Amino acid sequence: MTTLGKFNTSYGVSAESAIRAIYVGVVSIKFQGRYEMGLFNFWKKSGKTVAAEPTAEALKKEVADLGLDAKGLDITVEGDKVMIKGDAVSKEIREKIILAVGNVAGVAEVEDDDADDAVFHTVEAGDNLSAVAKKALGNANRYMEIFEANKPMLSDPDKIYPGQVLRIPQDTKA
Repeated sequence: MTTLGKFNTSYGVSAESAIRAIYVGVVSIKFQGRYEMGLFNFWKKSGKTVAAEPTAEALKKEVADLGLDAKGLDITVEGDKVMIKGDAVSKEIREKIILAVGNVAGVAEVEDDDADDAVFHTVEAGDNLSAVAKKALGNANRYMEIFEANKPMLSDPDKIYPGQVLRIPQDTKA
């Protein structure tokens, strides 16, 4: 068993995998070969303000306003933690909904009951989409793939901010 800060890797996750998971802001618990739950971390003090304190209703409205189909999903809030349960229309929509609710001011965590191999990146000061593409995809010229993967949350490739969490597409070719 390895302990990284408060992260215990006795669940069969290597220390290297745990560090990589923490870097992108997601911790998943793996049990008997499948992911049981994903816990995605966000910067609570950054993001879009949708209400004085995020509520399930305000977050559902934000998802709907972005044109994302949350049919089959239940979104609940406990303090600064959002829980998403149910079956999404697609993996892509599920990941976009996680980001849509997580990138709201006042949300620190999103717990998803069906986390799989989602890859996210937390924007750092000085980052632009080209820098993120270089880090995450190995080629700065692939920045438009990241932009497209994060629509409708992103409306302009030049408008990202530190603390924002972005979806990194895994189904595109280099």
